[in-house]
Amino acid sequence: MNLESEQDVYARLLTRAEPKRGYPLWCPEPNTRLPPEYRCKGHRIGDVGVVTEHGSFDVFFNICLPITDPINTDGVPEGFKQIKLSERDIESFEPLDHRGRVVATRSITQTNLAVGTSGGGTSAVLPLQGGLGLQFNSSATEGAILVLPEGSDQHNLRNHLVFQKEALLKGKAWYEFALKKAGRTMISPDSMYLITGCHKTSSWSLAAFNNVGGSLNFNAQFTAGSVVNGNVTAAYTWQMTSAVPCRVGPDPYDGNKNQTVFIRGYKIAIRESIFLAHILGDVAISYQSPSSVSRKVYFTRRMKGLLGIERGDAGQTSEGDDAIVKERDQSPTDTSYTPELPSPDVHEDFGLADLTLDQAPFISKIYHPSDLINQIILDKESSCDIAVTHDDLWANILGEVCSTYFIWLYTNQFF
Repeated sequence: MNLESEQDVYARLLTRAEPKRGYPLWCPEPNTRLPPEYRCKGHRIGDVGVVTEHGSFDVFFNICLPITDPINTDGVPEGFKQIKLSERDIESFEPLDHRGRVVATRSITQTNLAVGTSGGGTSAVLPLQGGLGLQFNSSATEGAILVLPEGSDQHNLRNHLVFQKEALLKGKAWYEFALKKAGRTMISPDSMYLITGCHKTSSWSLAAFNNVGGSLNFNAQFTAGSVVNGNVTAAYTWQMTSAVPCRVGPDPYDGNKNQTVFIRGYKIAIRESIFLAHILGDVAISYQSPSSVSRKVYFTRRMKGLLGIERGDAGQTSEGDDAIVKERDQSPTDTSYTPELPSPDVHEDFGLADLTLDQAPFISKIYHPSDLINQIILDKESSCDIAVTHDDLWANILGEVCSTYFIWLYTNQFF
């Protein structure tokens, strides 16, 4: 059974198509719940956040904007300091990709069926004037396609060093902010992202398929016409011979180049033991006494010491009352201590059979090429609690035959 999400399939395949573009997003549009001032431009250099399992970028704050900026007014991490950039610190190519540009895996063949083109090639297609028609075919079991009907722009931070230093120094604080203040409890210890570049467009259409268990003759036709009254779904259409996940957007269409189809930046990972001390400690234990009086005791697992449980009040316990948990001074090496419930209400027949343990929820991992590199660094360097890897690194080595040890040595230059 294939458990890969649409984002994982799309990212895993498209990063191999043109690695230099960076990491592709299945949902390029900004979250509609974000401040209007932010949505107008979309994701940008300096954003700190995570890629979600749905393929969107969940931004927490921006290190290049002041605390008073709408994207930062919900809070910033402890020790936050704005990194001010000038126009010369960023290079932009507007446009970089011509209209009708297609990024696809090598297994997919493309035929231009456009109407009203000049020169007979895709590069001459003007989708919103003359229309665009493309035919895609593949006999492979998996593939990914991104169509840019109106092309795209590219924006890059010129000097990465200041961002690299900030990620190394503040990365732990960023995770703590995301977990404790922003409430993002479903992130993993290698999910944090700091954006240093991106590809942006005003419209897009994408598809990805993965049929590992059998054969699939992929045949699809994409057409693009004029967008009328912001209805991009009527202007851009997919026709396929089989059920394949696909999307078009944005809907509604407003012509703004605020759709981020690729991001580039630093992937930040912290050591799992540090991460667990902050998040995977919430475990609920339910106790049902013989007298049918139920209590719920909340523990927080810590990497240092053990926890003691203290009664919440001196009165009688009623159904649904919660005990208050306190961290007790205890040596991490002392294994003889056993937490007890010093409540007079606990029946003498209390035992392990009366407890129900609810584990913390499963945290899904999102595919990213930098995760392996960061993990190798943390495994090889026991004194290292945080690792950062820029997308340029895996873009340079992706597709090359190299040992894991070589990847680690090459990555270690960042430290």
